[in-house]
Amino acid sequence: MGRRLLIFANHLSAQKCKERRNVARCKPSWQWGHARMWHQQRFGSRPGWPKNTATKAMKSATGFVTYGDCRYLWVTLRGRSALPGSAFFDEMLMRHIDEELAIFSSPRQLQLLKKSAVIVSDGTFKQAPKGIYPVYRVFGFAAGTHAVPLCTALMRGKTRAIYGRFWSKLRQELDDTDGELQIAQANFDFEPASVQEFRQNFIHVQCKMCSFHVRQALQRRVQRMGLTHLYTSRDDAGVAFQRLIRKMGALQFCPPNYMNRSVHFLRTLINESALELGASVVTNSILNYYRQHVDQEQHWTVSLFNVPRHRTINHAESYHGRQRWFYQPHLLLGRWHVNFQEVSHAEEESSVAIDEGRQQPNQPLAMTAEIDAK
Repeated sequence: MGRRLLIFANHLSAQKCKERRNVARCKPSWQWGHARMWHQQRFGSRPGWPKNTATKAMKSATGFVTYGDCRYLWVTLRGRSALPGSAFFDEMLMRHIDEELAIFSSPRQLQLLKKSAVIVSDGTFKQAPKGIYPVYRVFGFAAGTHAVPLCTALMRGKTRAIYGRFWSKLRQELDDTDGELQIAQANFDFEPASVQEFRQNFIHVQCKMCSFHVRQALQRRVQRMGLTHLYTSRDDAGVAFQRLIRKMGALQFCPPNYMNRSVHFLRTLINESALELGASVVTNSILNYYRQHVDQEQHWTVSLFNVPRHRTINHAESYHGRQRWFYQPHLLLGRWHVNFQEVSHAEEESSVAIDEGRQQPNQPLAMTAEIDAK
């Protein structure tokens, strides 16, 4: 049995978006077993229900439909309000849906994403709807400057299989979109599974991980190895250990042709440091961890040494921080999706206007521009 996303909904026929947001009572629930309506519509027969409490509760519920059966959730805001015969009638927003993944992107967003030279990918948990693990977004740059989310995915986990389906389906949608694929660089947080699957679907695109998240991953590794006390101590061994960890984080700024000799030099410093034998062995293991999960994933085709901008995923982080203005934490899925349709439509209109030169993008602060120029 697969795991199906069920939406138990009342008042799904509300006339206006605001009425839907205020009246609709949509509750997402991941249950074992198929939804009876979903199964009967597609296979012409009722499924056999396993004997468990969740199934009994689901069988006793009335008026429920699956996410896939809510047709008005599949389309864009202007596609939902357009009249039959209009070019925007039934304009699709949903690109893929299965047991663990739903992908959303409008036709204009796909066009903007396809011609964006740099993309940024990041997930968030705070503003995710109830029952969803992360909300994963892919950002592009309208007119090369304005960061905007152009593809959004609801995921039920962070496994490599889910990321594989996501990037594979997104690549198919981009290939079906008019225009030449201009993506040259992809930025990620410290998410090796996503990077691996991205590289398999976008072979000629150069990948790199966020410099901040790489250093954060090293700090977490130090904590996991039980060396937090050594890292924070001010004696000779503690200071030496702290400097070694920081030098590991600085490896990503080395030129690619200096990477191997830099790692060898750092390993020599570890062995000759004031650390005890046990701490020295653990420090070498942290360096091996860095090489395995950072060096191997990036293949050093992109070095931060020659990247003046986009060394982090701050565009995505700041956007996710602003989502508290539009979404409450862990909203019911139906309410979250109605909000998402409205927010996505407003962002799309703004980004298209910027891309066409009809609107000026927000200018960065002077200090931010100075840092980016370095």
